Amino acid sequence: MSLLDLPNEVICMIAQYLPNQRSVKSFMGAHRRFNGLSPVVECLYNRTPKGGRKRALLWAAIHGNEDLARAMLRLRGSARCSGEYSHDDPLIHAAAAGHTVIVKMLLEHNPSMIHSERWFNAAVAGAGFRGHIEILNLLLNVSAPVPKRIRNIQPDYGISSLYNNRNALDKALHHGKEETVHILLADDRFALGPRSLDSAASGGNENLVRLCLREAPPRSAYDYALPLCSAARFGNVAIVKLLLEESDEDPKRPERYGQTPLHCAASAPKSSAAIIKLLLARNDVEPDAKDTSKNTPLSVAARHGNLEAMRLLLHTGKVKIEVLDSDRRTPLSHAAGGGYTETVMALLATGGVNPDSVDSNGRTPLSWAAESGYTDVAKFLLGTGKVAPDTNDKEGKTPLSWAAKSGFAEVAKVLLATGKVAPDTPDMEGKTPLALAAGSSAYTSNINARDISQARAEREMVVKDIRRVLKGEEPLVPSIEAARRKEAPDDLLKHNPLEVMELLLQRDDVNPNSRTKIGQTPLMFAAQNRQIDAVQMLMNTGKMDLKLEDEDGWTALTYAERGYKPYKPIQAELDEAALDAWEASL
Repeated sequence: MSLLDLPNEVICMIAQYLPNQRSVKSFMGAHRRFNGLSPVVECLYNRTPKGGRKRALLWAAIHGNEDLARAMLRLRGSARCSGEYSHDDPLIHAAAAGHTVIVKMLLEHNPSMIHSERWFNAAVAGAGFRGHIEILNLLLNVSAPVPKRIRNIQPDYGISSLYNNRNALDKALHHGKEETVHILLADDRFALGPRSLDSAASGGNENLVRLCLREAPPRSAYDYALPLCSAARFGNVAIVKLLLEESDEDPKRPERYGQTPLHCAASAPKSSAAIIKLLLARNDVEPDAKDTSKNTPLSVAARHGNLEAMRLLLHTGKVKIEVLDSDRRTPLSHAAGGGYTETVMALLATGGVNPDSVDSNGRTPLSWAAESGYTDVAKFLLGTGKVAPDTNDKEGKTPLSWAAKSGFAEVAKVLLATGKVAPDTPDMEGKTPLALAAGSSAYTSNINARDISQARAEREMVVKDIRRVLKGEEPLVPSIEAARRKEAPDDLLKHNPLEVMELLLQRDDVNPNSRTKIGQTPLMFAAQNRQIDAVQMLMNTGKMDLKLEDEDGWTALTYAERGYKPYKPIQAELDEAALDAWEASL
């Protein structure tokens, strides 16, 4: 008789005699029929090891699995969370996810699990700003002793994505949850604070902003959380207008890092033009104010590609187009580095910018565009005829070097097409563009990491394949890098240093055996980073000298087997360590 022919009662009896959770899982995996039997599932829950019960309860709270939560509470005995942070507390996650039954279950099991001000605030905040009113009322009416007053406490970074905006009331204000705000204000433990107006301004709810204007206590003169800046940063036009007309907010006052409301509006992803018009219509707003990093609103607009905001600022005739920030970068440099083609074109069209300006690191707008792979921006900059395509920065890198390091073949083609770029120019360390591309992991480093055991197995396999390739033999298995490339998201496919290498190796003026100052070759860099495809491509040229050694006597094969060299302390570090040891012996 087959196992599937047995009645359900016998199958459940078999499951009860299985020794551990792993055996129950294997039994359930034998046929999908077994998964639907509640007694079998109960056997699985009952055999959860003690160390895994807390994790299982947390998973159940997050995903709303009531049966699993009930079983884990029965086995574990206590759902109270311990530790400094609340990121692993089942009640807080269940409250935020809106799982009412599980919240009731947890509170009935242990009403005192909300054992501190931070825990209580986090649970109420999670339910409140997500709009789970029934859970919110459950938490506020819990019978266990809870804090008498919720202060404006520091954020809980354990689950910062959910609860990093002050206390529960200010969190609700920040998300514009009007019903939640009124429920919390009806509770004596919550009250508006000095920063409540700032939270309401960022939320964009006019009724809540007016409530805070009427009832919130005044801010300190040293408080850098400014409602006008928050409203401008989030693009809340109506709130900016309300604050300008009905409050005493100063539109010139900067935040902690010197950003004025105009700076914040220039960085806003939406409605920035309307807010900038409101601010510029006033006589008390400085359109060219600088923050602590010497950025003006024009610099901020260019960095964020905010073309309409930039045009409004330029139209005033009161802003400097070629303004330098603390790194001596211009608005054009920021726009080029962000790949904002229209913004670059608009700045170039003014005729008042230097398209080949050099910042404090010796980098030009073309260099920043090349590093990030913005081909159109590079074309427009080169099209001015005023840009040197082969400028070395303070690291000795050219725009081609940056494109090669990041694996952007299209930008490299544009640069080489000018005929003014030396494709074998070394940087300060002696690395040529070919060496940078050969050792680059710009493509594979962005792919999701696998588990450690699989990564170790892949590394050992790659080392074996590189050893065979260096000896002129075929690799044992298809390239792992090629397999990863097939799994990569489309937005990562543009990062391909191999295309840059192929482009460079086709040229007669590129030395495939170039040496750095410590004697490393492109083949050594490829082997060091275990880039099997790069090693194969270099070996296919037939020009590789495998006997070359660096200053420590390492060959390409040594790099493949050992990877990176151990860190060598410099003499100054050795002297300092000796001094520390001598002082300790006194």
